[in-house]
Amino acid sequence: MSEIIYESKATFDNIIKATIIIIMGLSIAAVVQVSLGTYDFFYKLSVYSLAALASTVPTLIVPTSFQLTVDSIIIRRRLKNIKILYINVINAYNNSEGRPLWKLMFPVPGRTYATSRHNIVVIKTAGGKNYIISPSNPEEFARKLNHACNLAKTAIL
Repeated sequence: MSEIIYESKATFDNIIKATIIIIMGLSIAAVVQVSLGTYDFFYKLSVYSLAALASTVPTLIVPTSFQLTVDSIIIRRRLKNIKILYINVINAYNNSEGRPLWKLMFPVPGRTYATSRHNIVVIKTAGGKNYIISPSNPEEFARKLNHACNLAKTAIL
């Protein structure tokens, strides 16, 4: 495990919070409706399984924090972390204009790990992949990330 140089919590937009709550609420409503009805066992089992998946998957895949370590950026998630090596990063910039995420994704296609429309950092990598994240302080995070990437690249030379 690399030493953590800087960490920023993922910020959650009200739209993201509402979406997660709606998915969980619909799952609970489906379970209640099926429980009260006279459905066969396999139908009930399938509804219960889908409801369990729908209510747990969002909490497992959303980022919890973004960390800068000695050699990489770590996107922390409950299920599986994402690691981006500094040597692969071309640049990172703050793109926090408060526009909808879907509008952000078209001009800057990439893997979206953003949980807010207001705190956006775009990370461009050499492989052509872009990562879109939402740390609590995007300006500071982008500045520290670019600094760490520059140090990593000069250390290689």
